[in-house]
Amino acid sequence: MFGDDVRIALDPVGDISQYYKILRYMVDPRYYGGGCNLADSLSYLINIIAERTILFIISDFIGIGRGWEDSLKMMGGKLDRVVGIMIRDVRDSFLPRGIGSMRLSDPFSDKVLTVDLDEVSEKFERLARKQEDRIESEFRDSGMGFVKIYTNEPFVKPLINYLELSEL
Repeated sequence: MFGDDVRIALDPVGDISQYYKILRYMVDPRYYGGGCNLADSLSYLINIIAERTILFIISDFIGIGRGWEDSLKMMGGKLDRVVGIMIRDVRDSFLPRGIGSMRLSDPFSDKVLTVDLDEVSEKFERLARKQEDRIESEFRDSGMGFVKIYTNEPFVKPLINYLELSEL
């Protein structure tokens, strides 16, 4: 697990205990929060990960920093398969309408703003879609897999669809 630094690094193990260990880490809030630097994370991994590996990059891809695209392409050239799994809360892409003003806080700067959601929702959604499309294009244009999942929907179907289509 990565944020703005390495949070957890596990060596590959071929038994079920690894699965449960990963699940425990994934639900532990101590490993979440802070910034994210995808370029540094990929640079770290490219030096330690074996070539015959399938890498799943699971993230909301919000605030991932700059310069990660070249690192992603290098990773794709080294590994058997790289799959980006974008997990987004629906509010990361769509703002509610008809509720007027709301106080919003920036998780990266701790700034708080009062915003009229009806005024900014269209622009917000357009910018969110542009960001999501750009990230998806980086993966797909490099021959890598990509799946987008929203937290308000079951995640199993999009993953199974991807796995069946890609013959992983």
